[in-house]
Amino acid sequence: MKASATFTLKSWDEKTWDGQGYTEVTGRKLTHTSVAYTYQGELAGESMLHYLMFYREDGSGASIGLEQVTGSLGGRSGSFVLQHHGAFTSDRVQGDFSIISGSGTGDLVGLRGAGILAVAGEPWSLTLDYDFE
Repeated sequence: MKASATFTLKSWDEKTWDGQGYTEVTGRKLTHTSVAYTYQGELAGESMLHYLMFYREDGSGASIGLEQVTGSLGGRSGSFVLQHHGAFTSDRVQGDFSIISGSGTGDLVGLRGAGILAVAGEPWSLTLDYDFE
């Protein structure tokens, strides 16, 4: 099965690991970011995502994260956890994600799958290929 959704930002809280921004010595920074999203479409609901992010001096970088999504997918309700891998520049985010095996609850028990997301202007969108064990 395939699901498409758009998502919007509810909150973004980003802090560097050492309390400092870019340094002239390294030209980079590492951050932990807590993000809340709202999803609309075949995936509908809310989520909390925790990113670990690496920034280069030019503002581009990479991220990994875990996101707990609570809502409905294809008419079934419950929650599940996504594992993210991404790269970004100042105006674009590209990434892929997979559903962590065994993370589904409620009507989403046994959920598995993977997808891609693209953020470049709005609306932000993702596509998820999924099925059930």
